[in-house]
Amino acid sequence: MNKKGISHIEIMISFTLFISLLAVIFIFIQPVKEPKLNNVALDIVEYGLEKNASISLATLPFKINLSQITQTTQTASTTPINCFTIDNPLNMSELKKENIFVTSSNGLNLAFDVTSNKITLPKREDFYYLHFSFDDTFPNGDYNGEGCPTINPDKVTFSAPRTEALLSFNKLDQLNKTYHNNYEELKKQWFVPEKNNFAITIKGSTNFNMSRKILLGKDIFTRSFTKNMIKGTVVEQVNVNIKVW
Repeated sequence: MNKKGISHIEIMISFTLFISLLAVIFIFIQPVKEPKLNNVALDIVEYGLEKNASISLATLPFKINLSQITQTTQTASTTPINCFTIDNPLNMSELKKENIFVTSSNGLNLAFDVTSNKITLPKREDFYYLHFSFDDTFPNGDYNGEGCPTINPDKVTFSAPRTEALLSFNKLDQLNKTYHNNYEELKKQWFVPEKNNFAITIKGSTNFNMSRKILLGKDIFTRSFTKNMIKGTVVEQVNVNIKVW
């Protein structure tokens, strides 16, 4: 066999191997997939919900050593105190009283009085939780702290603060009104694709139904998950469902 014939055979073999390699690549190695538009739309709506209806709630646990602390009365006898005042650990330059609430260790919401320097509480037990958020307001009763003794700082122990992202009932209520009254503007603010529409339903002790009529023949894509929501000073778990079409 001459050299020219051998060259043709080598070319054919090389071409066959190249085609076989391409087949292996396309059959067994999946190309990088671009995200589907429906997943992108679901992500956009979920992000809009998180950004516009969530808050960051900080909780600062603290313990008061009241076992040896008593209050002297006018008769010179001593009685256990029923309220106390401690130094305020919060920077109140950006906080107001309505941004704060206090609970006992069993979750009982407590009335309190607060100034830039002091917090006064009724005595319930040794452990308390000081909650605050720059993003939301909470109901809290007035408390007359007149005559409550001030506890020395060495008898107050603060633990490390923790933060939690929560859906806010107050913000969801406002979002619900915006959805029903100004839907198209909300779509623009959230950058929802013009050809897409969306709905959000939230089910808990209070339900929110942000939905619109879906035309027949539309493909509907859904995403469901659970979140914690704060209503007043109570945190509850709610079910969230998002639809895009």
